[in-house]
Amino acid sequence: MDAIRNYLESLFGSMPQEERVLKAKEDLLTMMEDKYNELLCSGSRENEAIGIVISEFGNIDELKEELGILPESENQLTVTAAVARNYISTTQKKSHSIAFAIFLFIAGTVFPILMEEARILEMFGVSESLAGIIGIGGFMIAIAAGVGILIASAFSLEKYEEIEKKPFRLEAGLKHDIQNEYFKKKKELMPRLIAGVSLLILSFLPAAVFELAFKDSALMNIGGAILLLMVGVGVYLLVGYGVTLSSYEKLIETRDEAAVAKERRNGLVAGIYWILLLAIYLGYSFITNNWQYSWIIWPVGALVYAVIHMILNRTN
Repeated sequence: MDAIRNYLESLFGSMPQEERVLKAKEDLLTMMEDKYNELLCSGSRENEAIGIVISEFGNIDELKEELGILPESENQLTVTAAVARNYISTTQKKSHSIAFAIFLFIAGTVFPILMEEARILEMFGVSESLAGIIGIGGFMIAIAAGVGILIASAFSLEKYEEIEKKPFRLEAGLKHDIQNEYFKKKKELMPRLIAGVSLLILSFLPAAVFELAFKDSALMNIGGAILLLMVGVGVYLLVGYGVTLSSYEKLIETRDEAAVAKERRNGLVAGIYWILLLAIYLGYSFITNNWQYSWIIWPVGALVYAVIHMILNRTN
C-alpha cells in the first residue's frame, strides 16, 4: 500500500498544492486503494496488485488537463488570469458590434424590396431609376458599414491573436474558475438564446400572412421585408450569444495544433461560403431585377450553412 501512496505523491509532487488538486489526489488514492484491495481479495499477489493498479491509474494527463495543468512547451503561450479576464471582457464588449454588423448584412437587403414596393405603389413619386439607386445604395451602405464594424472589432482583438489562433496553456488553477464562470454566463444568456431562436422560427409568419392577405398585390412583398428584419434581429441575438460564450470556450477547450488547424479551416470555409452567397444574391438580383423575391436566398443560405457548420464540427 505504501508503494501506491509514494507513487501518487511523486505524480502530484510537481502540481500546485491547491485545495482542488489535493482533493483530486485524495479521490484518486481512494480509487487506487479500492482496486488494490479488490485484486488482493480475488487472489492476486501484493506486487502483482500494485503493478495493475499503477498501470490502470498511473496516467493522470487527463486529470491535469481538467485542472488546467498542462505540460510545459517552449513554443506554447501561458495565459495568466489577468490576460484571460481582459480577453473575456474585450470579446464580450465587441460581441454587440459583431452581432450588429451581421444584422446590417441581413437588414440591408430590405432596402431594394421597400424601394421596389414604393415604385410599384407610386409612392412619393419614386421612379424606377430612383428606386434602383436608393435601394441598391442603401444595401451597399449597410454592407460597407457592417464590414467596417467587423474590421474595427478584429483590430481591437488583434492583441489576443495568440489566444485566437495559436495553442496555449492556462495558468495553473485557472481553468476550473473559467469553467464555473462559463456556466453562469450561459445560464444568464439563456433568454437571449430563446428569443433569437423564437424570432427565427416565427419570422416566416409575416410572409405567410401577407401572402394570404395581399395575394397578387404589391403589398405582398412587405411580408418578406418583415421576415428579413425578424431574421436580422434573431441572428443579432444569437451571434451576440455565441461570441460572448466563445471567449470562455476558447480558453477552457484543449488548444493543440489540431484544434487550431480545425478552427482555421472552419473560418476559411465560412468566409468563402458567405462571399459566394452574397455574389449569388447580387448576381441573381441584378440579372433578373427580382429583388422582391431574391431575399429568400438569405434564410435558405443560413439553413444550409448551419448544416455545413454542424458537419465541419463533427469532422477532424
